[in-house]
Parts: sequence; C-alpha cells; structure tokens
Amino acid sequence: MTDKVVSAKEAVHCGFANGIVDKFDKNSEWFDPAVIPCIPKLLKTDYRTLTNSMEELNHSKDLKKIEEVTRREA
Repeated sequence: MTDKVVSAKEAVHCGFANGIVDKFDKNSEWFDPAVIPCIPKLLKTDYRTLTNSMEELNHSKDLKKIEEVTRREA
C-alpha cells in the first residue's frame, strides 16, 4: 500500500505471507503442491481455498501478464 517492494523474507516477517516456497518451478505446467508443507491441513479444511491458491500460483508464472494487469489497474 506504500508502493514499497518487499522481499519474501520481509513479507513473512510482516505477516503478509506464511512462508517461502523455494522449489517453485516456473517451467512446469502445474504447481507441485508437495512443496508446501501445510497442503494436507488445507485439504482437510477448505478444498476450494487450496484450488484457488494453486490456480493463482500457476497464473503467477506469467510475469508479463501480471505486469500488464498491474499497469492497467494502476
């Protein structure tokens, strides 16, 4: 909200993120849920939240699209 870019570590420290996924493969077709330890807990509580998150992670691989949307929304 202040236009300051934060690192992943800063985001975790501030509570904006729960953790850092360091095995994210931008070249694979789908996100591998096995790299996030809390996946089993999410599956037990709210399947739709998990699938929404996985879809967003897959969309995040398209950096050009994200930049385009950000410019348009700004």
